[in-house]
Amino acid sequence: MKQFCQHAAFQVQASSAGLKRSMARLLKLTLLVPQYLALQLADSFVKGLSMKMKKQLEQA
Repeated sequence: MKQFCQHAAFQVQASSAGLKRSMARLLKLTLLVPQYLALQLADSFVKGLSMKMKKQLEQA
């Protein structure tokens, strides 16, 4: 019985450690998403700006 309890306690510790790890991974992902979106936004903004500049240069 004692061994069983120790084993169960170990399993709980292991699963909580796994949970913490996956939570950390999830947190990293949620932190990366806004950065990625900001980069995409900046990229499209720059592309749009360069297209405008090209058009203005062609018209001039």
